Amino acid sequence: MSRHCDPNDIALKSFFLGPQAENAELVTHIFHRIVERWVKWRQTRFCEDGRAISAEDKATPEYRADLKKIDSMVEELMHRFESEVPKFSPRYIGHMFSEISLPALFGHCISLLHNPNNVSAEASRVGIKIEQEAIDELLTMCGYDPNVGTGHFTSGGTVANFESAVRAKWRMSRWLSIACIAKKQGLWNGTYFEAANLGWSQHRNLRDQIDFSEENSTESDYFNLSPTHASRRLAAELGDYKDPVLLIPGHRHYSWEKIAVLLGYGKENLVPVDLDQHGTASVSDLNRKIDWCQNEGRPIAMIVSILGTTEMGLIDPIHDIQNLIDQYNMTHDLFIWHHIDAAYGGFFCSLKDSHDFVDEKFKRDLNSVRSANSLTVDPHKLGYVPYACGAFLVKDKQENQIPTQQTPYIDFDENDSGHFTLEGSRSAAGATATWLTAKTIGLNEAGYGRILRRTIEAGRLLRLALEENIPNVHIPTSADTNILCFCVGKSGESLTAVNERTQRIFDRFSPYKDNDFYVSKTEIDLQLYSAFLEANFPDWFPNKDSARLTLIRVCLMNPFFTSTEPNVRYPTVFAKSLAQFLRDSQRQ
Repeated sequence: MSRHCDPNDIALKSFFLGPQAENAELVTHIFHRIVERWVKWRQTRFCEDGRAISAEDKATPEYRADLKKIDSMVEELMHRFESEVPKFSPRYIGHMFSEISLPALFGHCISLLHNPNNVSAEASRVGIKIEQEAIDELLTMCGYDPNVGTGHFTSGGTVANFESAVRAKWRMSRWLSIACIAKKQGLWNGTYFEAANLGWSQHRNLRDQIDFSEENSTESDYFNLSPTHASRRLAAELGDYKDPVLLIPGHRHYSWEKIAVLLGYGKENLVPVDLDQHGTASVSDLNRKIDWCQNEGRPIAMIVSILGTTEMGLIDPIHDIQNLIDQYNMTHDLFIWHHIDAAYGGFFCSLKDSHDFVDEKFKRDLNSVRSANSLTVDPHKLGYVPYACGAFLVKDKQENQIPTQQTPYIDFDENDSGHFTLEGSRSAAGATATWLTAKTIGLNEAGYGRILRRTIEAGRLLRLALEENIPNVHIPTSADTNILCFCVGKSGESLTAVNERTQRIFDRFSPYKDNDFYVSKTEIDLQLYSAFLEANFPDWFPNKDSARLTLIRVCLMNPFFTSTEPNVRYPTVFAKSLAQFLRDSQRQ
């Protein structure tokens, strides 16, 4: 950020401590005020009760010894964490975390001091309200209607993905159950596959017709049955039972294997969608897979698309995928759950109204998010919020239902999110951190949009610096966001040699020791990414003596990476540092 740039860009500096703690005075002042208010709040509540810790207590040797021990151990802990990876610095370009915003930090700490449990209103008078307000902000950012949609905070994207899969399974079990009862009473004569994709309109229509006075005709609950028990009953009642499948792109996050196994689908029923020349989900292959499921009578539990892949930050063609799902809905009455795993890229939705920065495809995909059934987004990534903070959003409150569990010691209100969460006790810290960032920075183009524009531009500048300084550097051209991957390879070289060089580069800039820059690395499967690699490297590719290509991976999240005020230009300095290392390696 330059002194000569837009004043609104300069103003963004107020939201971060700064690489050299430039806003230290502000931070010290606000932290002092936060702790002071917290202490005074405690001092004025039930002050007539009298003090439990007296001056005499504090004067005893044992008391003073314990305080000294606490002070010593706090000092040791602070000292140890000063050896932590300096993720606040623009020189850290490794994984999906960076500088924490000041509003997020303040909101997080305020909540920690009060320590509410957002399981219910009786355990969190304020925190649970802040959570819903923060969810409404996220819903709006992503294009959902807060009056129709809902959601809640989770400990991260993995749990949020689980939340989506549980709701998709619950919805399908409800539709299967009502179809079974209607078929017994001669009100419906569809197939098992059609029952699994029934739709809420037909579900309500059948419920209105069913005679629930008949013996054993209450709505069944296949959700709570074991997979074996459920499959036997469904085969007996609807015929020709076959396992449901999950259609998920081959570059999916590893949490989806966990979901397939732990929710009883089986890993073999997680059906990968091929990747296209852009490294994203192939719509034509998805079309083929849906047709195959229909022809085979295999219900589709859900389709997942990804907004910001873990490996390279790529964005699936969400607009085209949603259009395809809508077409099957209109022509075949298939109601398929579409979930978007936007754990990394969800905050790019703040750019969905941009008129001059993101290209039309990017904008179209971002605006199509609003049509998906559900969404995962992690504020602790591009929201610049402290760990652990994920969120699950659903377009329609009607589809946020799962079987609720009652407990005798919690008086649940009907609106308490604890009714509908996989996690029981939940901190309010992520919600308050997100709430304060939304109210100050803004989850829109003028707020987060400005920050994320800078990070995308940082990727473009680093690409130019690498291409200018590094001979034989190979950078995929399909990167949509602020993650950039690359390798260095000579013509005719073996893939093993290229991968070994990439490993040496990683060792040079790894976070395991103090370095001038820090990066991460990833491996991509040659078969999975074959179309992508052919499109990106038509004139170069090493001899394939390995099944995987190792790439240096940099996440350009730090908003100060392209600042012009410091004494260094980070993109250029990193590229030159890498170039020097490669030259030194050749001499050895």
